[in-house]
Amino acid sequence: MSLAQEWMDRGEAKGVQKGEAQMLIWLLEHKFGSQAPKAYQDSIEKADEPQIKAWSARLLIADRIEDVFKDTPPMH
Repeated sequence: MSLAQEWMDRGEAKGVQKGEAQMLIWLLEHKFGSQAPKAYQDSIEKADEPQIKAWSARLLIADRIEDVFKDTPPMH
């Protein structure tokens, strides 16, 4: 694999990860209100794909936003 192809693959993966993070924030806003995800936005934007997927799965059954991020303290 060429260096250029490797860079393109990394950029594509970063783009997918960013899109997943934006989708998670959007879903959190719709379920818990527009202000709810603000305390966790930094964590979401810095998270890797497996973490974003874990939070997304928890979102399906969570009654409170704290339940989604039970292992992640909010960043104020």
